[in-house]
Amino acid sequence: MRDALALIGGQRQRLFQNPRKRGPDAGCTSAVTKIRARRTTGISSPNQLPSLRLAAGLALLACLGLSCSRARNSPVSQATIPRSEPPAAAGALAQPTAMPNPLNPQYPGIAVVELFTSEGCSSCPSADATLARVAERAERAGRNIFPVELHVDYWDYLGWRDPFDDARYSERQATYRALSGSTYTPQAVVNGVSDCVGSNEARLSSLIEAELAKPATTQLQLSARFSAAGVQAHYQIDASEPAQTLALIVVEARRESAVLRGENAGERLAHRNVARAFATRPLASGHGAGDWELALPAGFVRDGARVLAFAERAHGGITGASLVGIAPD
Repeated sequence: MRDALALIGGQRQRLFQNPRKRGPDAGCTSAVTKIRARRTTGISSPNQLPSLRLAAGLALLACLGLSCSRARNSPVSQATIPRSEPPAAAGALAQPTAMPNPLNPQYPGIAVVELFTSEGCSSCPSADATLARVAERAERAGRNIFPVELHVDYWDYLGWRDPFDDARYSERQATYRALSGSTYTPQAVVNGVSDCVGSNEARLSSLIEAELAKPATTQLQLSARFSAAGVQAHYQIDASEPAQTLALIVVEARRESAVLRGENAGERLAHRNVARAFATRPLASGHGAGDWELALPAGFVRDGARVLAFAERAHGGITGASLVGIAPD
């Protein structure tokens, strides 16, 4: 004990013997000096040992507390502490005109990934699996990536009628013909400006990252709820570009299908973010709000269903998007 006190007294005294040193730690000098002085006179009785230990402990605690206080109050310390904000959380909205869904501020851009696919195409299941992985990674990371499967109808003649197909999705894909010079499945289109084979995960990831690096020029706030007629949505838009088109897609979170005929006969196919209702409307102004109601097909699965809205230029290119859950009616 005496050796420990000697070390404390000697080192602390040397630290503060310079009379020019100032600061909160200066108050420690007197306490440590008193301990050291008591050590030089010796312990007169065993009863003094506990009180001396207590005094030593209190002195050390006082020094540490004052040093920590100085560190907390130091402008340099405060300036060097990294600060981060949590990503914005997206979820189901309780009212169709409330709780806006702003874009995640951590990522300036957005990436809407449209996968044109078909259960009648033997090359498409691998692309469906790729899109599912893209969706899962985006959800875990909270990124502004909005993948959706749009099932085309032009492969139905091969013997299997895709239960999720719609002629409007085939027509939409035809507008992207200029991107590659042909229409094919599986085709993944990112923000309406670039495309690749949907099963090429490396290429698709590269296109997504390129779009995320671009700032969105349209901010969309969206809410949705189930209604007697289907889904009612309310949107607010703030765009730097006028004369755009607003698209609204109702998606089922997960579906499976047992294929009985055609190129995928005997397979059980799994799907993520399947488009089941689709509509567009022109926007005369870059600013405004509106309500929209879409009918749902028979057998629609409500669990996990969401609404995707995006704005796109007349000459091509998606400028902003929002994805929200659907509140119960």
